[in-house]
Amino acid sequence: MPLEIHGVRRDPSVYRSIYLPERLIEAVERIAWRENVSVNRVIVSMIAFGVEELERAEEPLRP
Repeated sequence: MPLEIHGVRRDPSVYRSIYLPERLIEAVERIAWRENVSVNRVIVSMIAFGVEELERAEEPLRP
């Protein structure tokens, strides 16, 4: 499933600060510019994508 950058959501939020390697933030900034969204929106979408994929991989296989 490809990554989709979603628009603004009104889900409750919590503030956390994180440190990212310079090469990653530069890549995220390029994606944000290309998609015309905020860096935060790209990071949130990427984290959500990763969590969903991990959860999908952990689901038991159905016959």
